[in-house]
Amino acid sequence: LINIVITEDVSAGSGSWRLHSGFYGDDPAYDGLVSYSDTAAGFNYLVSAEFGPYNRGQAGDQYERLYDPDGNLFESREVDRPQLREDLILNLSGGRELQNGDQLNLNARLADTLRDRNETTLVTEVGNPDIDTLNNRTVDDGLDWEFGGDLENRLGDRGILKTRAIYTSQADDKSEWVALSSSVPGNVPSESLVISDALATEAILRSSYSWPVALSQNLEIGLEGAINTLEKDVQLFEILPDGTLDPVDVFNSDSDVEENRYEFFSTHFWQFRDDIALESAVNVEYSKIEQVGEDVDNARSFTYVKPRFDLRWDLNDANQVRGSVERTVSQLNFGDFVASFNNDDDQVNAGNPDLEPQKAWHWKFTYERRLGNDGGVLEGQVFYNDIEDHIDRIAATEFISAPGNIGDAELYGVNLKGSWRLSPIGLAGAVVDAEYRFQDSETTDPFTGEKRPMKWKPQHRYIVKFRHDVPDIKLNYALNLEWFSERYRYDITYRDYNRSLTPRVNATAQYRLTETLLVWADARLLLDDHTRRERERYNGNIADGDLLRTELRDQWRRSSFIVGLRGQF
Repeated sequence: LINIVITEDVSAGSGSWRLHSGFYGDDPAYDGLVSYSDTAAGFNYLVSAEFGPYNRGQAGDQYERLYDPDGNLFESREVDRPQLREDLILNLSGGRELQNGDQLNLNARLADTLRDRNETTLVTEVGNPDIDTLNNRTVDDGLDWEFGGDLENRLGDRGILKTRAIYTSQADDKSEWVALSSSVPGNVPSESLVISDALATEAILRSSYSWPVALSQNLEIGLEGAINTLEKDVQLFEILPDGTLDPVDVFNSDSDVEENRYEFFSTHFWQFRDDIALESAVNVEYSKIEQVGEDVDNARSFTYVKPRFDLRWDLNDANQVRGSVERTVSQLNFGDFVASFNNDDDQVNAGNPDLEPQKAWHWKFTYERRLGNDGGVLEGQVFYNDIEDHIDRIAATEFISAPGNIGDAELYGVNLKGSWRLSPIGLAGAVVDAEYRFQDSETTDPFTGEKRPMKWKPQHRYIVKFRHDVPDIKLNYALNLEWFSERYRYDITYRDYNRSLTPRVNATAQYRLTETLLVWADARLLLDDHTRRERERYNGNIADGDLLRTELRDQWRRSSFIVGLRGQF
């Protein structure tokens, strides 16, 4: 949310609207947004309502081939997976300047969300002329709301006191109907119903005071307190042939989690010279986490000191170097504390009440050069992350895994960026942005004890963005391309190799019909985002090396197209 504060009253309010239709693979869906801003009794406000959201559909096709340990094909699957979201989102924000010069801002948000995913799988066994049809469905109904505000007080001529309070609530009710073929290993019945109910809340109060302690120095100190809660219940039922539901016991399926967190923070900015500046910070965080459930009763506390240093040196008007070192502590996902259903692997994953945050030292060195005549920017960065208590999958039972801390890890590489204006080659108003990232990583697999890369960390990543503004004909358009190299994932009974066979390509264009009316179009995933996953699935723990089968999965996310009008009133 962005609050725009007008210090003088205006004669009338103004509004904007957006209507669009998305083609997400089958039938079109119609959505829109309307917003209005005005001033009442000195309070500047903005209210909006959206039905959609903007890009709410995603259809996918999947083709799987299963091979025995000798490389013989024994089963194939064709999967059709349409998915559609229907959200109603209301926003209200505003603020006013008080008589003493202080500034008050408020914001509120309400979102009623619905996600409906239907999955049809056609299963063909080699040598069997019959085709088995499996139907899976997920209905996810959520209600999120948020209320917050901030007050800025000017103390004297130099000091600023900022206070921020916010409360959020996220309720999520999910039902998943599961149908499995006989060749799918897992810990759920072949015909199942999984019901998950969760309520997460967060309350934050944060206050800070900043003032110039010297001519070229500024200091900010503050305190933050937060209470985070999660109430989650997961129920698993076997659907019997007559349609009745037979409950299946799931360990750690019902828990209430609460965290009380307190943090002191301070930031010091020092402009040594006109060309050298240092920003130093230190945060001290204390938190206590309690989890109570039918199978778990656990309490833990943590204390962390998180320093940060960021040095910037302007060598001249065109060249700058930056160096930084920072201690980070990850935020825990309370959902990892409780059992959950994984509809990609069709099994219930265990939760881990003893999960700890991941800690790391982040080192970065960056060189930036601005090209002459405002022609663009070049940037190169070297980074190294030294990680402790890395979070991945660990064994919860002999054949079931859970999120857990697996020890040390390291991630390092280079990041190269460039942005160029294309006016010198005759394309006025055109800009190309490019980014290449090379990285490598290493950690120890908790199941085999072998060194391996961190999960979902591709060695190579390419991003190219082209945009062109043509004001003479009231047109602008853009094209974005992104591609990843091979990525890995590891679990207790399988090992995955994932790679992108086509880049993700998105395009957009908009044309101004009048001063207050625009028409635009978006095309998403023009090349259908073709990915391939090779999974080595083992009979039991992968450490035993007993290969059960090899699974090859090709997946396409269908292109989607959105057209619409945007106007003002």
